[in-house]
Amino acid sequence: MEDVYFEVANKLTNFYPKRETYYTKRAEDYAAMIDQLLSRIETCVKEAKTKTVVIYHPVWKPFLETFGISTIEIVGAPEEQVTPKRIKEVVEKAKAKGAKLVIGEPFSDKRVVRTVAEEIGGKVLILNPIPNKDYVVSLSEWGKEICSALKE
Repeated sequence: MEDVYFEVANKLTNFYPKRETYYTKRAEDYAAMIDQLLSRIETCVKEAKTKTVVIYHPVWKPFLETFGISTIEIVGAPEEQVTPKRIKEVVEKAKAKGAKLVIGEPFSDKRVVRTVAEEIGGKVLILNPIPNKDYVVSLSEWGKEICSALKE
């Protein structure tokens, strides 16, 4: 996201050259906020009991891997049908790696998410991967909820 902020600042500067300092400063401030937030999440994750999470959809994979958390995906794409065989594979992998958290989304099949969580003796966390607020606020909320769930 930092690249996006600096690109926007650059584009705005092309239209309003006299405001270059302002746009650049805003991008730098935003990048610093994200860095601080990522550092807090990383510190929190270090205290986690497990470093493996089951995710319904791969949208969470890059975010979690940023903090050294490996993922086990239930589906590879939203339209993919989950079979009993796939659930069994996911449960076996999750048990082998000690996963105790299953992250689903509001649009995911809650029965599948609950079944996997029950089978591994874990917790379900439903998160919306589409920020409904400022990106930094959403990132902070996701981080807090994931960290809290990993510590349980």
